[in-house]
Amino acid sequence: MGIGHACPTSTSTAASQKLPGLDLLRVFAILSVLIFHGGLLEFMPDGGGYIIRCGWMGVDIFFGLSGYLIGKQLLLPWRKGVAPDYRRFFSRRLFRTLPAYLVVLILYFCFPVIHPGQTLQPLWQYLTFCINVFIDHAQPRAFLHAWSLCVEEQFYLLCPLVIALLARRPSLKKTMITLGIFLLLGLCARVYTCLRFVVEPPFHLQGRFDVASYLKFVYYPTWNRVDELLVGVAVAAMQLFRPRWWQWACAAPNLVLAAGVGGMSLVAYLCNDQESLLFGTFGFPMLAVSIGLLVISGTQATSLLAKLAFPGSAALAASSYSLYLIHLIAFRLVLNPAMGLNGLSGWPKFGVAFLLSLVLGAVLYLCVERPFLTLRDKLDKTRST
Repeated sequence: MGIGHACPTSTSTAASQKLPGLDLLRVFAILSVLIFHGGLLEFMPDGGGYIIRCGWMGVDIFFGLSGYLIGKQLLLPWRKGVAPDYRRFFSRRLFRTLPAYLVVLILYFCFPVIHPGQTLQPLWQYLTFCINVFIDHAQPRAFLHAWSLCVEEQFYLLCPLVIALLARRPSLKKTMITLGIFLLLGLCARVYTCLRFVVEPPFHLQGRFDVASYLKFVYYPTWNRVDELLVGVAVAAMQLFRPRWWQWACAAPNLVLAAGVGGMSLVAYLCNDQESLLFGTFGFPMLAVSIGLLVISGTQATSLLAKLAFPGSAALAASSYSLYLIHLIAFRLVLNPAMGLNGLSGWPKFGVAFLLSLVLGAVLYLCVERPFLTLRDKLDKTRST
């Protein structure tokens, strides 16, 4: 797998203050991504083992959380019989995602020393959130993990439109059919792209394929990555519009959690660490359903996820977006021989990189992300008065 994972832009302090289980899910996701990237950059011998190599699932957890939280924001007004304030919705999204993103983008373009031996995609692709469509692996690329922000920004544009069309004449049947159609389209798109661009004959489910082609044609494009987002929206819809179903689903949150963890483990085992036709086609929906179960469990105060929340987990969850954006800069700095850390290797060296990531992530959050969130909230209060 190449370096690039989901952007935790769904983080919402206000939305998650009373949901420590979701905070812990977000913490687990960002730590998984950091450790996974540490393995890719060979901090740990042999990539750190199988469990660490499965850290790519952090991306899917972030997508599932985004689908749930954004879906709930858009669906709640419709349940009250009014249309969402789309101007406010998009304004809040931009205040959350753009400031920290643009600061990190400036760092990448103005200081090449932080990505030695790597080139950047054209600037316009970053500014228009479409690098996931045009990624070129001919040369090592820097700041590729912004691809997931592109997926989420595109989701923010399309999701309100689809929900608005469904809300004009709401019905469970129409909603389920629409959800099924999008999931089926995603499956068909992956089957086609895998067979057309990725897998070499003879075809079989566990047949391995070219990883670079898989990333370019299957993993990065938005039309192949809607599964977790859609399942997250479906979870939000069930909570808001089918209270009996929701009550039944939440009756045993730890059993739901166990089912979700078991499903993710089964996907990791059956799909051969992602690099097979089986995962490229059916693995994503299987994983999406498992993550949907984790999200359901995370919303309940009696869940093990909520009880395991530790001091500082809420703060780490709140700053996970900034940490995600900047952590590879910290990793590359530690790997730079000029830092004088050649005497360290393996886990100790990764520990230094991890701590530097936390420091830089905290600086970005406190100096950029949080001030703009505060400004956003002040503007909201001004508009409402």
